[in-house]
Amino acid sequence: MFDNLFVAVVIALSGFVTAGIVGSFYQLVSGEAPKFMMTMDNAVKAVGSVLLILMAGPFILMRNGLRLYWIERRPVGWLMASAVLSFMWSVLSGLFVLTIAFAI
Repeated sequence: MFDNLFVAVVIALSGFVTAGIVGSFYQLVSGEAPKFMMTMDNAVKAVGSVLLILMAGPFILMRNGLRLYWIERRPVGWLMASAVLSFMWSVLSGLFVLTIAFAI
């Protein structure tokens, strides 16, 4: 049982690290923090926005959850909900990233 839990935590950590790297790289290149807003100017920007949201989603979700908790003084439930959703999203993106890494 603990083996499966350990594997899930490692997958989630790899997904969250990937989300942090993608989100930080986007912020470094563009000068603004990544957000869930999509730009639909042309097809290339739309596809890039979707890929950014898919890969950096857990990072954006936790950043927004922490901001709501600290700045807007929302209840701890908001922070816990964003942490659980971020963890589940990290498992999925980590599974995708590790599958690609092992395939290569």
